[in-house]
Amino acid sequence: MVEQGVDPKEALEQLKMMSRDNVRTPMQWTAEKFAGFSESEPWLSVNPTYTEINVQSAIADPASILFTYKQLIALRKNHPVMVYGDYHPVMEQYENVVAYTRAYEGEKWFMIFNFQAVPQEVEFPEDLKSLTNGALLMCNYQDHETQILHPYEARIYMIS
Repeated sequence: MVEQGVDPKEALEQLKMMSRDNVRTPMQWTAEKFAGFSESEPWLSVNPTYTEINVQSAIADPASILFTYKQLIALRKNHPVMVYGDYHPVMEQYENVVAYTRAYEGEKWFMIFNFQAVPQEVEFPEDLKSLTNGALLMCNYQDHETQILHPYEARIYMIS
C-alpha cells in the first residue's frame, strides 16, 4: 500500500482490522500484574481473565485442562490402540453423543463423549455394560454416573 502511495499511518489503520493481533493476548502465566507476561505493560492488552485462568493455576489444579492433556498424551504414547486402532462407531442413535470402540493388537477400548451443554441419558450396549464396573481409564468428571453423561463429559474405557 505504501508503495502505491498510501500514507504509512493510513495503511496501518486500514490493515489493523485484518491483523491476527486483534485476537491475541499475552500468555497468561500468573495472576500477577500483566499476567506475569512482562514487568512492563505489553503492547497487546492482557485478557481480563488472567487472574483466574493462567498457567500457574492450571499447574496447581489436577482437574485442569493441562492435566487432561497430559493424561491423553501419556495414554497415546503408551497405548498404540489410540493411534492405530480400528474405529467402530456404536450408539449412533444418540444426538450429540459420539461413541466408538478402537481395537489394535489385542487391546480394545470404548470411548464415549457428550458434545452438548446438557446431561444425556444413554443406554450402553449389552456387550459394553460390564465396563462400567472398573475399566474406566479416564473421565473429565470425578462423579460420573453409569447411564448419565454430564455436559461435555468424556470417558475412555479399556475393554481388553
